[in-house]
Amino acid sequence: KHYWYSFVSLEQKKHPFLRDRLEAANGHIIYSAALTRKDLHPWDEHQIFSKNLVPGALLIETMIHALHMELQKPLDLVDFKIHSSIEFSSEADSVETQILLNFENNDWFLHFYARNPQDQLWVKIASSRGQDETTSIEENGIAVKDMTFDNIFDKEMVKTFYRNIEDSGVRYGDAFRVVEHVQSSSNIIEAKLTTQRDIKGYLFSPGLLDG
Repeated sequence: KHYWYSFVSLEQKKHPFLRDRLEAANGHIIYSAALTRKDLHPWDEHQIFSKNLVPGALLIETMIHALHMELQKPLDLVDFKIHSSIEFSSEADSVETQILLNFENNDWFLHFYARNPQDQLWVKIASSRGQDETTSIEENGIAVKDMTFDNIFDKEMVKTFYRNIEDSGVRYGDAFRVVEHVQSSSNIIEAKLTTQRDIKGYLFSPGLLDG
């Protein structure tokens, strides 16, 4: 049996991390991509202490997206771990990524790797495991509309929050400033999240997921 690179469809190809697909002889599936900072805009607006870091929410969405493309059904991500980070700087404004999927003991295992083009060493960025969904908000029986909220944070208070975290070294661009309104009680928090960006190619906007 021969194994060839097979390019995903135009609709799926819009996702920056899921471009080239390789089915290896051992059954592993590998998605690879060579990304520039332009490919990741606006997710490069996630800045921690002056470093532009790819947010964990984008890693989570990419893993879920890869599973969905392979299985055409939703799975839960469990045991998600971040081992390192992807940083964009003036010295290294491009990065190569690989997402490896393998099926073992009735579970899908996912590993996210990255490296600078000048490097030969792949660094593990994140790992997780996919399994069939078991719960939902409806099944948990949470009825938000029947709750009485003690604390309410309006738009002005949310803006103050974003200013405060920027002063502490965490700068979010517009794509990540999605929280509009928050209210909470002793055991539940309800928030309204809105994105002004027209984001395509994702199952779920990483900016909303991060929010």
